[in-house]
Amino acid sequence: MFFILFLVQFSVMIINPFFALFMETIVTDPKTISTLTGLMFAITGLISAFSSVNIGKLNEKMSSKFLLTVSLLGTGFFFLPQAFVTNVTQLTLLRVGLGFFYGGIIPTANTIISLSTPPQDRGKVFGIANSTTFLGSIFGPIAGGFIIATFNLTAVFVFTGGILLLAGLALPAIIKKSEKIKTAE
Repeated sequence: MFFILFLVQFSVMIINPFFALFMETIVTDPKTISTLTGLMFAITGLISAFSSVNIGKLNEKMSSKFLLTVSLLGTGFFFLPQAFVTNVTQLTLLRVGLGFFYGGIIPTANTIISLSTPPQDRGKVFGIANSTTFLGSIFGPIAGGFIIATFNLTAVFVFTGGILLLAGLALPAIIKKSEKIKTAE
């Protein structure tokens, strides 16, 4: 779960410093770039906040592993095609979908951490979880700059969408292996 939290923050931060540059490629009126960039972040944040509450409630009724897998896959699915948008309407729809699935990742990962950690170790474990999240904030922009310098601006979306999809596909196997190790102890 630490890696998932790192990956989520990494994926958010990989594009943030360069998003306004990306907006320049699809916005026709240069005077609106800043406003539309802020609007894209606001839409994603608002939908994520709404989604977090609702998916948090679902964690009480459904498998957290399933919800986390779906959230990762959905986030990757809506992140990747942002590389190919040609207008603000397309981007807005993808950012809404991104926000919906992204909002489920952190509460679900935290639920899994909480349920798999003895009460006396939760403070320490959540401290480590927050540290890994902060590491994603550090390495995301660095990786984004490297990817853009090596390839191009849209490659960041493809890369990030790809790693989120891979994480979603690999998560069930990783959790299953982790559970086998835990029961063998």
